[in-house]
Amino acid sequence: MKLLIYPSLAAADQLNLQREIERVENYIDGFHIDIMDDHFVPNVAMSVGTTNQIAHVTKKPLFIHLMVEYVAEFIERFQLPAGTTISFHSQRLVTEEQETVPGVWTEMIPTIAGVFEKIKRSNWKVSIALCPGQPISTIAPLLAQVDNVLVLSVMPGFSGQDFMPISLNTLDDLVLLRKENNLNFSIAIDGGIDAKNINQVALHGAHIVCVGSGIFGEQDPVKAIELLREQIS
Repeated sequence: MKLLIYPSLAAADQLNLQREIERVENYIDGFHIDIMDDHFVPNVAMSVGTTNQIAHVTKKPLFIHLMVEYVAEFIERFQLPAGTTISFHSQRLVTEEQETVPGVWTEMIPTIAGVFEKIKRSNWKVSIALCPGQPISTIAPLLAQVDNVLVLSVMPGFSGQDFMPISLNTLDDLVLLRKENNLNFSIAIDGGIDAKNINQVALHGAHIVCVGSGIFGEQDPVKAIELLREQIS
């Protein structure tokens, strides 16, 4: 499967975002967008409104990574094209089984199944995000229902961090689990990826690489993308 490159717009020039999008659009496969609420992680990134506007200035697929407390509320406000990938952290939600446990307060917490339904109803793709070192067992029961797993190779919340090699083990484990259970989800990876390690993540089974500083932190983003392609060719 071809490795797809999705520039992460959190690392782009925020004052000239449309220009940055148009500059690289013909050289990439889609755009990665981080949304943070300063609660789930101690930072903020793009808003729902900005994300909806981005959808109007590019025809490329969008991959949205939600690092927010109230996942369902954010999803309700999106106006995005079919085929958009929505990734979120399942530990902020509960399962249907947990809802029925006496004494567990879940009245205001949407279920994972409910969020899946909201995403699929809009013809978007469902993705579950894994933090560095997070056991795959925490999401294993969900993998038959998702289109994608997003492996974070840095701690969530800030761009420009160094790649964490432990994420390669996570890629290996996901590839093995998918094969053993005859599942079909794709695998994305995000964080600290550049020309020095992109071939490594490809060899370990990633299908989508989200690259921030490795593209927009370079003097010429287009040349940076071309170099990334050379490394995986």
